[in-house]
Amino acid sequence: MTPASKVESDPHLLSTADGASELADPAVALPPDKEQVEHPAEAIPPRRLRVGMWTPLPPAPSGISDYAVALIQALAQFIDITVYTIPTADTSLFQGLPVEVRSYTDYRRDARAIDAHVYHMGNSAHYHTEIHDQLLREPGITVLHDLALFGFYLYNLFYLGSRQQFYDEVSYQHGGAMVRQAGKYISGELNTWLDIPMNRRVVESSQSTIVHTQYGKDQLKQRFPQADVHHIMHGARVLDDSAGADLRMKLGWRHDQLVIGVFGEISPHKRVHVLLEVLPKLLKQYPNARLIVAGRDGPNNAYPQRIRQMLRSRAIRDVVHYADQVPTPLLEQYIQAVDIAVNLRSPTTGEMSGILLRALGAGKLVICSDVPQLAELPGSFVWKVPVDDRESSTLLDMLINAARNQDMLRRNGAAARQFIAANATWELVAQRYLAVIEAVVQRSRK
Repeated sequence: MTPASKVESDPHLLSTADGASELADPAVALPPDKEQVEHPAEAIPPRRLRVGMWTPLPPAPSGISDYAVALIQALAQFIDITVYTIPTADTSLFQGLPVEVRSYTDYRRDARAIDAHVYHMGNSAHYHTEIHDQLLREPGITVLHDLALFGFYLYNLFYLGSRQQFYDEVSYQHGGAMVRQAGKYISGELNTWLDIPMNRRVVESSQSTIVHTQYGKDQLKQRFPQADVHHIMHGARVLDDSAGADLRMKLGWRHDQLVIGVFGEISPHKRVHVLLEVLPKLLKQYPNARLIVAGRDGPNNAYPQRIRQMLRSRAIRDVVHYADQVPTPLLEQYIQAVDIAVNLRSPTTGEMSGILLRALGAGKLVICSDVPQLAELPGSFVWKVPVDDRESSTLLDMLINAARNQDMLRRNGAAARQFIAANATWELVAQRYLAVIEAVVQRSRK
């Protein structure tokens, strides 16, 4: 990975070309005007479009990898796709589909007829630097999975380049007055990046930008009124409870016990420790409660070790099932096995949680952090915990409420499943992507 100043073709490229409430209305649906509609486009010739999809894929330990697999599988019924990805990608994921998988370094601009490029952009410099640089070279549709890209530029420029490179980039994206503020984030005085999202270069370089929340769209349109921005909800599968019931039986847990689940990457911002700190208090009132922790270690090695040490404590060790490095099919079974999922996150980069949507699709109530991008999710089945000194006590109160009202959990869970079926299946997501792709292709042909 090459610092920005060493790239000859474009000084902004970062690598070389090689390189707690009662159930409301169970049929909750989004307001029709809030972008969950097809975008009108003029007629496209009958030839199937070919799209270049730039994204990490499994085995890359990334939620964006999992997202891309599900999206590509759904989109392939409409278009031909060439995926540009990491060299170690699992090429068996798309067997029988009109999908070709190639390495980033295999791409040559004139090598094949690509009608449009879709770039999946996130904060990980390890998985998104080649994608960032390509979207600057050849603009297309950028999927901004993380609204704030502060961490991406911090790593590539501050740590791999120089302080001056990073501060120059901050000045370009937000003005010179924000340089001092950026220093406070680096020193740890501030811990959220949403005030300095550093997304200007990416958005202004894109023909269209896709985000997963209405909050994200509103933020971008406020900053970049001329940008073409679309809100397409994160997708999820609709799952029943059959596999989960079998798994509970294998674990020796009864159907009338409250089973709580924590899923996905174990990193400090997921705040798993907060749940583990309140669990002993819950057990004093509801000793039959159980906990599943399933996912993978995050890049901060010390935090997963801390969590495993907490899981071994005498107060909770007998009520916890811990599963590490869980493949996606088994992860979904674990989600199906719980009654309620806890999905805290702070600080946040404005991202949507794929785990949260999976839990809703499996008919589970979710307790999450009260952060801006999750405010639009219905409160009947997405309970929100304040991100302040009330966090622990509120979480405990919500878990006690859930334990006391398991009939309510089931009703609200059914509403969650209906919500996904009406708004966020991968089939619906693919249709919305297709509308954006067709509109971009039509504009480029004029």
